[in-house]
Amino acid sequence: ALISEQGIFLFGNSYSDDNGNKTSVNYGESDLWVLNINESGNIIWQNSYGGSGTEGLPNCVNFSDTSILIVTLSNSPESGNKTVPSPGGYDIWLLEISKNSGNIIQQKVITHGASNGIGFVKRNPFNNHIYISTNAQTGIYGDKSEVGYGSLDAWLIELDENLVVVREKVFGGSKIELASNAIVFEENYIYIGCSSQSSPS
Repeated sequence: ALISEQGIFLFGNSYSDDNGNKTSVNYGESDLWVLNINESGNIIWQNSYGGSGTEGLPNCVNFSDTSILIVTLSNSPESGNKTVPSPGGYDIWLLEISKNSGNIIQQKVITHGASNGIGFVKRNPFNNHIYISTNAQTGIYGDKSEVGYGSLDAWLIELDENLVVVREKVFGGSKIELASNAIVFEENYIYIGCSSQSSPS
């Protein structure tokens, strides 16, 4: 959930069509479902985001005073209200949406091969860049330019204000790593927590 001047924003997944108090449509298997509610719990607006495939659990961060950035995994082709394809199976889908209406402002896909999920999405207060962690298979693929070290490595991505990848880095050993938590940002450093199955390697 996020709280801002425009109310409270709730983020989840839904397999439901528009019924009950869900008034937004279903595009495929599991869609993203976002609700903007007031302090009394009344729905101000709601919207579904997705294609004909499956969208994973959403991660979100305040992107500007008037917009939210949602980050999820998606294997949907161009369909529903997803206008960018996922050529690599489950890829990272980025959506900037308006806080006032839920309309999509921009969207893009970061391709990287298979992943077990998004570890974190954080905004760096020193440069307003967005940091996304996930894990990725060994090898160069799509937007991932480093070979890597093991079966799945922690992969850290830095995006600028236009959602352009400005840096990306792989961390790992011979087995599986996942960057699961951003501990703190300093002006010249970011401290992250990683889970690891690897011995020194």
